[in-house]
Amino acid sequence: MDISYLKSNFPKLIEHLETNNYHRDAFRLTRRCVNLVLSLGPTSESYEEIFWNEVKRRGYKPNEPRFKAFMVYLGNVKRFHIEGKLPDRKVHGCLFPRKPLETQLTEEYQALVRFHKEEQLSHQFISDKSIYIRTRALIGFLSYLQNSDIFSLNDISESSVLAFFHDGEKQKRGKDFCSLLKRAFEFIKTYHQEEYVKTNVTKIINWLPHIKSGEKPYPYLEKEEFEKIRAVLLDEGNKLTHRDRLVGWILFFWGLRGTDIISLTTGNVDWRNEAVSLIQSKTGEPLSLPMNVHIGNELFDYLTLERANAELEGPILLQQRSTDRSLGTVAGILSKIFKIAGVRQNTVGGLRLMRHNLVTTLLGQSTACEVVSSIVGHRSPESLKHYADSGIDHLRACALSIEDYPMPPNYFSI
Repeated sequence: MDISYLKSNFPKLIEHLETNNYHRDAFRLTRRCVNLVLSLGPTSESYEEIFWNEVKRRGYKPNEPRFKAFMVYLGNVKRFHIEGKLPDRKVHGCLFPRKPLETQLTEEYQALVRFHKEEQLSHQFISDKSIYIRTRALIGFLSYLQNSDIFSLNDISESSVLAFFHDGEKQKRGKDFCSLLKRAFEFIKTYHQEEYVKTNVTKIINWLPHIKSGEKPYPYLEKEEFEKIRAVLLDEGNKLTHRDRLVGWILFFWGLRGTDIISLTTGNVDWRNEAVSLIQSKTGEPLSLPMNVHIGNELFDYLTLERANAELEGPILLQQRSTDRSLGTVAGILSKIFKIAGVRQNTVGGLRLMRHNLVTTLLGQSTACEVVSSIVGHRSPESLKHYADSGIDHLRACALSIEDYPMPPNYFSI
């Protein structure tokens, strides 16, 4: 195996880990994997051979954390060596390339999946992520049919379609999956030229079951809780740091996703125009937000007081350890704020709660949907539908009076 590129360039990999504040375990495991490849590479055929020989020598078991860690970090070294790509905390190097799921389907099913994916990408009606999700749903459905000995569109029956969602005793897949599948087939029906495909896809669409939504209304904060959190953020005499308060105000006024908060850099801040601009991690869409006095002051105080001796370029939430910029740390800051405010103790999903609360509050104040969408970065105002269903005042307005249907006096007694 030719290791000349790795031998001359591995310092770039180590420098990248240092620059981006990776944890010391990442340094240790990466250095170990690099040294292993430099030592065994000249006499080995592949990274896979190095991996299995080392696993056998050390006695690692597939269900052990050290087995998985070794596979991930050796995969990162392989990715850097073969493709020149550096770790980014989002995509790990793949030591063992996986075959695409659609390659396990029949030729007819593969052609259908390929048509859906390629045509969607060419039209770009939806995001790449949405195309990926719908394609995965289509592959899952066709894989189920193939495993049920149904190898052609013409052989699909209504009972086989319904069995994919319900096995006769319990529901296996819900409304969301059914919706993804329906949209994928409707796209194929609209753009495919073959009558055979259009006819059979139309039948499948008609056979898809109508499944009631099992979703619960989005959680939100009560008005009293909202005011308590605001009071805690305004009180400079409590134990919150400027960093804590900054994260709190960002969640309070902007409802940013946790991944976007930890990705914020000083380059996103436009001090002259008092705004913050970023590319959203979930949608890839640009978002520009006005920086009010609370966020602006805390950001300035945090950068100048709590990071006075640190480099002011790069990530805003930069700390000594990479784990200090994890989603868990942002959630921990919010839990600290909740604890001081005396609200929602041990709440799971607090970051989403703040985002949901911002949207439901704005909708409750009759703010235009387009304005709300622009604040929270939704691509379409249609995304607000689930939030609108959570507004208690709006739900109460939909309630029907039972005055015309008198109940016995003891009906509601315990």
